[in-house]
Amino acid sequence: MKQTWAGINHVINRGKKKSRRFSSDRCPTKGNITYDPTEITNIFNKHNSSVGHRLASIFPPSNRHFSEYLRGNCVKSFFFDPVTPNEIEREILSIPLNKAHGLYSCPNRILPSVRHILSIPLVKLMNLSVTSGEYPSKLKHAKVIPVFKDDKTDPTNYRPISLLSNYNRIFEKIMFNRLKAFIDKNEILYRSQYGFRDKHSTQHAILDIVNSIQKNMDNKLFSCGIFIDLKKAFDTVDHSILLNKLNHYGIRGIVNDWFSSYLFKGTQTTEINSFISDKEIVPCGVPQGSVLGPLLFLMFINDIPNSSQKLNFVLYADDTNMLYADKHPKSLEETVNKELKNVCKWLHVNKLTLNIKKSNFVIFLPPQRSLNYMYEIKLKVIDNSTNISSSPECKEYVKYLGVLIDNHLS
Repeated sequence: MKQTWAGINHVINRGKKKSRRFSSDRCPTKGNITYDPTEITNIFNKHNSSVGHRLASIFPPSNRHFSEYLRGNCVKSFFFDPVTPNEIEREILSIPLNKAHGLYSCPNRILPSVRHILSIPLVKLMNLSVTSGEYPSKLKHAKVIPVFKDDKTDPTNYRPISLLSNYNRIFEKIMFNRLKAFIDKNEILYRSQYGFRDKHSTQHAILDIVNSIQKNMDNKLFSCGIFIDLKKAFDTVDHSILLNKLNHYGIRGIVNDWFSSYLFKGTQTTEINSFISDKEIVPCGVPQGSVLGPLLFLMFINDIPNSSQKLNFVLYADDTNMLYADKHPKSLEETVNKELKNVCKWLHVNKLTLNIKKSNFVIFLPPQRSLNYMYEIKLKVIDNSTNISSSPECKEYVKYLGVLIDNHLS
Protein backbone atom coordinates (compact mmCIF):
# COMPACT_ATOMS: atom_id res chain seq x y z
CA MET A 1 0.00 0.00 0.00
CA LYS A 2 2.85 2.38 0.83
CA GLN A 3 4.48 1.75 -2.55
CA THR A 4 1.13 2.19 -4.32
CA TRP A 5 0.65 5.65 -2.82
CA ALA A 6 4.26 6.55 -3.62
CA GLY A 7 3.50 5.75 -7.26
CA ILE A 8 0.26 7.74 -7.24
CA ASN A 9 2.00 10.76 -5.67
CA HIS A 10 4.74 10.57 -8.28
CA VAL A 11 2.20 10.48 -11.15
CA ILE A 12 0.19 13.46 -9.89
CA ASN A 13 3.38 15.32 -8.96
CA ARG A 14 2.47 15.70 -5.32
CA GLY A 15 5.60 16.30 -3.24
CA LYS A 16 6.31 14.99 0.23
CA LYS A 17 5.27 16.98 3.29
CA LYS A 18 7.88 19.35 4.59
CA SER A 19 10.06 17.89 7.30
CA ARG A 20 9.20 19.05 10.80
CA ARG A 21 12.71 18.50 12.07
CA PHE A 22 14.58 21.41 13.59
CA SER A 23 15.53 23.83 10.83
CA SER A 24 16.03 27.16 12.61
CA ASP A 25 19.53 28.63 12.75
CA ARG A 26 18.88 30.38 16.06
CA CYS A 27 17.81 29.51 19.56
CA PRO A 28 17.34 31.53 22.80
CA THR A 29 19.91 31.09 25.58
CA LYS A 30 19.84 33.03 28.87
CA GLY A 31 17.67 35.74 27.31
CA ASN A 32 19.85 36.05 24.21
CA ILE A 33 19.75 34.50 20.75
CA THR A 34 22.53 32.12 19.75
CA TYR A 35 23.46 31.12 16.21
CA ASP A 36 26.15 28.61 17.19
CA PRO A 37 24.93 25.16 15.96
CA THR A 38 26.92 23.31 18.64
CA GLU A 39 25.45 25.46 21.41
CA ILE A 40 21.96 24.98 19.98
CA THR A 41 22.28 21.19 20.17
CA ASN A 42 23.53 21.42 23.77
CA ILE A 43 20.61 23.69 24.73
CA PHE A 44 18.12 21.20 23.36
CA ASN A 45 19.87 18.23 24.94
CA LYS A 46 20.07 19.79 28.41
CA HIS A 47 16.44 20.88 28.23
CA ASN A 48 15.10 17.48 27.15
CA SER A 49 17.25 15.44 29.53
CA SER A 50 16.35 17.53 32.60
CA VAL A 51 12.71 18.51 31.97
CA GLY A 52 11.33 15.57 33.95
CA HIS A 53 13.64 16.16 36.90
CA ARG A 54 12.76 19.88 36.99
CA LEU A 55 9.04 19.13 37.13
CA ALA A 56 9.47 16.45 39.81
CA SER A 57 11.73 18.63 41.98
CA ILE A 58 9.02 21.26 42.63
CA PHE A 59 7.03 18.89 44.87
CA PRO A 60 7.44 19.56 48.60
CA PRO A 61 7.73 16.61 51.02
CA SER A 62 4.44 14.79 51.61
CA ASN A 63 3.15 13.14 54.79
CA ARG A 64 1.85 10.29 52.66
CA HIS A 65 3.74 7.51 50.85
CA PHE A 66 3.08 6.14 47.38
CA SER A 67 2.85 2.58 48.78
CA GLU A 68 -0.39 3.49 50.61
CA TYR A 69 -2.24 3.32 47.29
CA LEU A 70 -0.93 -0.09 46.23
CA ARG A 71 -3.45 -2.91 46.52
CA GLY A 72 -3.41 -6.63 45.83
CA ASN A 73 0.24 -7.61 46.26
CA CYS A 74 1.08 -10.20 43.58
CA VAL A 75 2.12 -13.41 45.36
CA LYS A 76 3.72 -14.94 42.28
CA SER A 77 7.13 -13.74 41.12
CA PHE A 78 8.27 -13.12 37.57
CA PHE A 79 10.99 -15.43 36.27
CA PHE A 80 12.95 -14.88 33.07
CA ASP A 81 13.18 -17.93 30.83
CA PRO A 82 16.53 -18.10 28.97
CA VAL A 83 16.58 -16.78 25.40
CA THR A 84 17.10 -19.09 22.43
CA PRO A 85 18.78 -18.32 19.06
CA ASN A 86 15.47 -18.90 17.22
CA GLU A 87 13.82 -16.25 19.36
CA ILE A 88 16.54 -13.72 18.55
CA GLU A 89 16.21 -14.48 14.85
CA ARG A 90 12.43 -13.98 14.94
CA GLU A 91 12.88 -10.58 16.57
CA ILE A 92 15.47 -9.58 13.96
CA LEU A 93 13.04 -10.48 11.16
CA SER A 94 10.27 -8.43 12.84
CA ILE A 95 12.27 -5.17 12.64
CA PRO A 96 10.93 -2.99 9.77
CA LEU A 97 13.63 -2.41 7.19
CA ASN A 98 12.84 1.31 6.91
CA LYS A 99 12.78 1.90 10.68
CA ALA A 100 15.33 4.45 11.92
CA HIS A 101 17.84 3.35 14.52
CA GLY A 102 20.24 4.98 16.94
CA LEU A 103 23.92 4.58 17.69
CA TYR A 104 25.71 1.25 18.22
CA SER A 105 23.47 -0.42 15.62
CA CYS A 106 23.70 -2.56 12.53
CA PRO A 107 21.78 -1.30 9.47
CA ASN A 108 18.30 -2.86 9.49
CA ARG A 109 18.63 -4.06 5.90
CA ILE A 110 21.74 -6.08 6.79
CA LEU A 111 20.44 -7.64 10.03
CA PRO A 112 18.20 -10.32 8.42
CA SER A 113 21.07 -11.57 6.25
CA VAL A 114 23.38 -12.10 9.23
CA ARG A 115 20.80 -13.20 11.79
CA HIS A 116 22.21 -16.75 12.00
CA ILE A 117 25.63 -15.37 12.89
CA LEU A 118 24.42 -12.64 15.27
CA SER A 119 21.92 -14.79 17.18
CA ILE A 120 24.62 -16.80 19.02
CA PRO A 121 26.49 -13.88 20.67
CA LEU A 122 23.24 -11.97 21.28
CA VAL A 123 21.77 -14.97 23.12
CA LYS A 124 24.82 -15.12 25.38
CA LEU A 125 24.71 -11.36 26.02
CA MET A 126 20.98 -11.29 26.78
CA ASN A 127 21.07 -14.26 29.14
CA LEU A 128 24.18 -12.94 30.89
CA SER A 129 22.60 -9.50 31.19
CA VAL A 130 19.57 -10.89 33.05
CA THR A 131 21.45 -13.37 35.28
CA SER A 132 23.87 -10.62 36.35
CA GLY A 133 21.20 -7.91 36.68
CA GLU A 134 23.22 -5.54 34.48
CA TYR A 135 21.98 -3.85 31.30
CA PRO A 136 24.59 -2.86 28.65
CA SER A 137 25.23 0.86 29.10
CA LYS A 138 25.69 1.62 25.39
CA LEU A 139 22.25 0.21 24.61
CA LYS A 140 20.77 2.79 27.02
CA HIS A 141 22.08 5.67 24.92
CA ALA A 142 19.50 7.57 22.83
CA LYS A 143 20.04 9.86 19.86
CA VAL A 144 17.37 12.58 20.01
CA ILE A 145 15.94 14.35 16.96
CA PRO A 146 13.78 17.42 17.91
CA VAL A 147 10.58 17.88 15.90
CA PHE A 148 8.88 21.25 16.27
CA LYS A 149 5.23 21.87 17.12
CA ASP A 150 5.02 25.68 17.12
CA ASP A 151 7.68 28.37 17.69
CA LYS A 152 10.94 27.14 16.19
CA THR A 153 13.13 29.21 18.53
CA ASP A 154 11.64 27.83 21.77
CA PRO A 155 13.06 24.45 22.97
CA THR A 156 9.83 23.69 24.85
CA ASN A 157 7.89 23.65 21.57
CA TYR A 158 9.74 20.61 20.25
CA ARG A 159 8.86 16.95 20.67
CA PRO A 160 12.04 14.91 21.21
CA ILE A 161 12.10 11.78 19.04
CA SER A 162 14.52 9.27 20.56
CA LEU A 163 16.34 6.70 18.44
CA LEU A 164 17.79 3.70 20.26
CA SER A 165 20.05 0.89 19.06
CA ASN A 166 18.28 -1.89 17.15
CA TYR A 167 20.12 -4.37 19.39
CA ASN A 168 18.39 -2.62 22.28
CA ARG A 169 15.07 -3.17 20.51
CA ILE A 170 15.76 -6.91 20.29
CA PHE A 171 16.65 -7.15 23.99
CA GLU A 172 13.66 -5.04 25.05
CA LYS A 173 11.19 -6.94 22.87
CA ILE A 174 12.24 -10.27 24.40
CA MET A 175 11.81 -8.91 27.93
CA PHE A 176 8.56 -7.19 26.89
CA ASN A 177 7.01 -10.46 25.63
CA ARG A 178 7.80 -12.28 28.88
CA LEU A 179 6.71 -9.41 31.12
CA LYS A 180 3.48 -8.85 29.20
CA ALA A 181 2.58 -12.55 29.44
CA PHE A 182 3.15 -12.42 33.22
CA ILE A 183 1.04 -9.27 33.60
CA ASP A 184 -1.83 -10.67 31.52
CA LYS A 185 -1.80 -14.04 33.28
CA ASN A 186 -2.00 -12.43 36.72
CA GLU A 187 -4.43 -9.67 35.59
CA ILE A 188 -2.25 -6.95 37.09
CA LEU A 189 -3.29 -3.97 34.96
CA TYR A 190 -6.41 -1.95 35.80
CA ARG A 191 -9.43 -3.29 33.88
CA SER A 192 -10.23 0.08 32.26
CA GLN A 193 -6.68 0.80 31.07
CA TYR A 194 -6.91 0.82 27.27
CA GLY A 195 -3.51 2.22 26.26
CA PHE A 196 -0.67 0.17 24.74
CA ARG A 197 -2.50 -3.14 25.19
CA ASP A 198 -3.47 -5.86 22.71
CA LYS A 199 -7.18 -5.91 21.84
CA HIS A 200 -7.62 -2.50 23.49
CA SER A 201 -7.94 0.80 21.66
CA THR A 202 -9.16 4.39 21.87
CA GLN A 203 -12.57 3.17 20.65
CA HIS A 204 -12.89 0.90 23.69
CA ALA A 205 -12.00 3.76 26.04
CA ILE A 206 -14.57 6.09 24.46
CA LEU A 207 -17.27 3.39 24.46
CA ASP A 208 -16.59 2.73 28.15
CA ILE A 209 -17.07 6.43 29.00
CA VAL A 210 -20.13 6.92 26.79
CA ASN A 211 -21.84 3.79 28.12
CA SER A 212 -21.34 4.94 31.72
CA ILE A 213 -22.73 8.39 30.94
CA GLN A 214 -25.69 6.86 29.08
CA LYS A 215 -26.57 4.65 32.07
CA ASN A 216 -26.48 7.68 34.35
CA MET A 217 -28.74 9.59 31.97
CA ASP A 218 -31.20 6.68 31.91
CA ASN A 219 -31.30 6.90 35.72
CA LYS A 220 -31.89 10.66 35.48
CA LEU A 221 -28.53 11.49 37.06
CA PHE A 222 -26.15 14.37 36.36
CA SER A 223 -22.66 13.16 35.44
CA CYS A 224 -19.46 15.10 35.91
CA GLY A 225 -16.65 14.02 33.61
CA ILE A 226 -13.17 15.27 34.54
CA PHE A 227 -10.44 14.98 31.92
CA ILE A 228 -6.94 15.63 33.25
CA ASP A 229 -3.69 16.08 31.37
CA LEU A 230 -0.21 15.44 32.80
CA LYS A 231 2.90 17.42 31.95
CA LYS A 232 5.63 15.28 30.40
CA ALA A 233 4.15 12.20 32.06
CA PHE A 234 6.64 9.69 30.63
CA ASP A 235 9.61 11.96 31.42
CA THR A 236 8.73 12.48 35.10
CA VAL A 237 8.47 8.83 36.18
CA ASP A 238 10.54 8.41 39.35
CA HIS A 239 12.79 5.36 38.97
CA SER A 240 12.80 4.40 42.66
CA ILE A 241 9.00 4.55 42.89
CA LEU A 242 8.64 2.53 39.68
CA LEU A 243 11.02 -0.20 40.89
CA ASN A 244 9.12 -0.48 44.18
CA LYS A 245 5.86 -0.84 42.26
CA LEU A 246 7.39 -3.49 40.02
CA ASN A 247 8.44 -5.38 43.15
CA HIS A 248 4.87 -5.11 44.46
CA TYR A 249 3.53 -6.57 41.21
CA GLY A 250 5.90 -9.55 41.27
CA ILE A 251 9.00 -8.33 39.41
CA ARG A 252 11.46 -9.10 42.17
CA GLY A 253 15.03 -10.21 42.82
CA ILE A 254 17.59 -10.22 40.04
CA VAL A 255 15.00 -9.19 37.41
CA ASN A 256 14.19 -6.09 39.47
CA ASP A 257 17.94 -5.38 39.56
CA TRP A 258 17.97 -5.73 35.77
CA PHE A 259 15.21 -3.12 35.43
CA SER A 260 17.09 -0.89 37.86
CA SER A 261 20.19 -1.11 35.66
CA TYR A 262 18.02 -0.55 32.56
CA LEU A 263 16.46 2.64 34.00
CA PHE A 264 19.30 4.33 35.90
CA LYS A 265 22.03 6.36 34.21
CA GLY A 266 20.51 6.34 30.75
CA THR A 267 22.19 8.87 28.46
CA GLN A 268 21.27 10.88 25.40
CA THR A 269 22.72 13.21 22.79
CA THR A 270 20.82 15.51 20.43
CA GLU A 271 21.61 15.72 16.73
CA ILE A 272 20.63 18.73 14.61
CA ASN A 273 21.83 19.17 11.04
CA SER A 274 24.76 16.77 11.60
CA PHE A 275 25.85 18.63 14.76
CA ILE A 276 25.88 16.43 17.88
CA SER A 277 25.57 17.69 21.46
CA ASP A 278 27.49 16.61 24.54
CA LYS A 279 26.25 13.51 26.33
CA GLU A 280 23.78 14.06 29.21
CA ILE A 281 22.47 11.64 31.85
CA VAL A 282 18.67 11.34 32.04
CA PRO A 283 17.85 11.24 35.80
CA CYS A 284 14.21 10.14 35.58
CA GLY A 285 11.51 8.98 33.17
CA VAL A 286 10.99 5.86 31.10
CA PRO A 287 13.03 5.70 27.87
CA GLN A 288 11.22 7.48 25.05
CA GLY A 289 11.02 5.52 21.81
CA SER A 290 11.62 2.24 23.62
CA VAL A 291 9.58 -0.98 23.58
CA LEU A 292 9.43 -1.36 27.37
CA GLY A 293 8.76 2.33 28.15
CA PRO A 294 4.97 2.35 27.57
CA LEU A 295 4.43 -0.90 29.51
CA LEU A 296 6.50 0.36 32.45
CA PHE A 297 4.45 3.57 32.47
CA LEU A 298 1.22 1.55 32.65
CA MET A 299 2.64 -0.23 35.70
CA PHE A 300 3.58 3.11 37.24
CA ILE A 301 0.13 4.68 36.85
CA ASN A 302 -1.78 1.47 37.52
CA ASP A 303 -2.78 2.38 41.09
CA ILE A 304 -4.26 5.83 40.40
CA PRO A 305 -7.85 4.44 40.62
CA ASN A 306 -7.08 3.51 44.25
CA SER A 307 -6.86 7.21 45.09
CA SER A 308 -10.67 7.52 45.10
CA GLN A 309 -13.45 5.13 46.09
CA LYS A 310 -16.20 7.12 44.35
CA LEU A 311 -14.78 8.23 41.00
CA ASN A 312 -14.95 5.87 38.04
CA PHE A 313 -11.64 5.91 36.12
CA VAL A 314 -11.09 5.26 32.42
CA LEU A 315 -7.44 5.40 31.33
CA TYR A 316 -5.63 5.50 28.03
CA ALA A 317 -1.97 5.59 29.11
CA ASP A 318 -1.65 9.07 30.68
CA ASP A 319 -4.99 10.36 29.33
CA THR A 320 -7.15 10.08 32.43
CA ASN A 321 -10.93 10.42 32.66
CA MET A 322 -12.90 10.39 35.92
CA LEU A 323 -16.67 10.18 36.15
CA TYR A 324 -19.13 10.67 39.01
CA ALA A 325 -22.95 10.92 38.98
CA ASP A 326 -25.54 12.36 41.38
CA LYS A 327 -29.14 13.58 41.31
CA HIS A 328 -28.36 16.87 43.03
CA PRO A 329 -25.98 19.41 41.42
CA LYS A 330 -24.67 20.79 44.73
CA SER A 331 -23.93 17.33 46.11
CA LEU A 332 -22.27 16.39 42.81
CA GLU A 333 -19.94 19.38 42.99
CA GLU A 334 -18.98 18.80 46.64
CA THR A 335 -18.24 15.11 46.18
CA VAL A 336 -16.20 15.63 43.02
CA ASN A 337 -14.07 18.37 44.60
CA LYS A 338 -13.48 16.23 47.69
CA GLU A 339 -12.42 13.21 45.62
CA LEU A 340 -10.21 15.29 43.34
CA LYS A 341 -8.20 16.33 46.41
CA ASN A 342 -7.43 12.65 46.95
CA VAL A 343 -6.43 12.23 43.30
CA CYS A 344 -4.10 15.24 43.56
CA LYS A 345 -2.51 13.69 46.66
CA TRP A 346 -1.77 10.58 44.59
CA LEU A 347 -0.20 12.75 41.88
CA HIS A 348 1.84 14.55 44.54
CA VAL A 349 3.37 11.44 46.12
CA ASN A 350 4.06 9.96 42.67
CA LYS A 351 5.64 13.24 41.49
CA LEU A 352 3.39 13.68 38.46
CA THR A 353 2.46 17.23 37.45
CA LEU A 354 -0.96 18.37 36.28
CA ASN A 355 -1.27 20.48 33.16
CA ILE A 356 -4.14 22.61 34.41
CA LYS A 357 -4.54 24.48 31.10
CA LYS A 358 -5.38 21.23 29.29
CA SER A 359 -7.51 19.75 32.09
CA ASN A 360 -11.25 20.39 31.99
CA PHE A 361 -14.66 19.01 32.87
CA VAL A 362 -18.15 18.64 31.39
CA ILE A 363 -21.51 18.17 33.10
CA PHE A 364 -23.53 15.58 31.18
CA LEU A 365 -27.28 16.18 31.44
CA PRO A 366 -30.22 13.77 31.38
CA PRO A 367 -32.66 14.28 28.47
CA GLN A 368 -34.89 17.34 28.74
CA ARG A 369 -32.93 18.71 31.70
CA SER A 370 -31.29 22.12 31.71
CA LEU A 371 -28.23 23.28 33.56
CA ASN A 372 -29.31 25.88 36.12
CA TYR A 373 -26.34 25.53 38.44
CA MET A 374 -22.86 27.01 37.87
CA TYR A 375 -20.32 24.34 38.78
CA GLU A 376 -16.82 25.06 40.02
CA ILE A 377 -14.54 22.04 39.90
CA LYS A 378 -11.15 22.60 41.52
CA LEU A 379 -7.80 20.94 40.93
CA LYS A 380 -4.91 21.60 43.25
CA VAL A 381 -1.60 21.83 41.40
CA ILE A 382 1.93 22.50 42.56
CA ASP A 383 2.62 25.73 40.73
CA ASN A 384 3.95 28.64 42.77
CA SER A 385 2.16 27.07 45.76
CA THR A 386 -1.25 28.20 44.51
CA ASN A 387 -4.52 26.42 43.88
CA ILE A 388 -5.82 26.80 40.35
CA SER A 389 -9.42 25.90 39.61
CA SER A 390 -10.78 24.80 36.29
CA SER A 391 -13.08 27.20 34.48
CA PRO A 392 -16.39 27.68 36.35
CA GLU A 393 -18.12 27.85 33.00
CA CYS A 394 -19.23 24.30 32.16
CA LYS A 395 -18.23 23.51 28.62
CA GLU A 396 -20.75 21.92 26.32
CA TYR A 397 -18.28 19.39 24.97
CA VAL A 398 -14.81 17.95 25.50
CA LYS A 399 -12.25 16.49 23.10
CA TYR A 400 -11.03 13.14 24.37
CA LEU A 401 -8.76 10.85 22.34
CA GLY A 402 -9.62 12.77 19.19
CA VAL A 403 -13.41 12.55 19.63
CA LEU A 404 -15.75 15.37 20.64
CA ILE A 405 -18.18 14.28 23.37
CA ASP A 406 -20.95 16.81 24.10
CA ASN A 407 -22.99 17.12 27.28
CA HIS A 408 -26.13 15.51 25.79
CA LEU A 409 -24.29 12.73 23.92
CA SER A 410 -25.94 13.96 20.74
